[in-house]
Amino acid sequence: MRCWSKPRNLPKHEVWSISGPRSHGRCLALSEWAALLEDAGFAVEHSEHMDQDIEFDPWVQRMRCAGSTIARLKAMLGEEPLASLLKPRETFTLQEAIIIARKPS
Repeated sequence: MRCWSKPRNLPKHEVWSISGPRSHGRCLALSEWAALLEDAGFAVEHSEHMDQDIEFDPWVQRMRCAGSTIARLKAMLGEEPLASLLKPRETFTLQEAIIIARKPS
């Protein structure tokens, strides 16, 4: 699951929406994921977030991005606030999360 704060990090959502329009509908913050689980009757037992470095070229190839999309993504990653948030180089830093939740019986 990909977790972002919003609306402060809304440009991150735009990057994912552009690169994978069929697989990325919304980017939720960790607290929003936890609230959705709790609203559905789950008890969140543990949550954590981590950084993962993603290589840009293989990523856009996996996403089957067109050349114009790749150029747009590179431009977006080079501008604020994404330049500070994702620290783009030949890689960029993706923030991911894990939530462990159980539904009481």
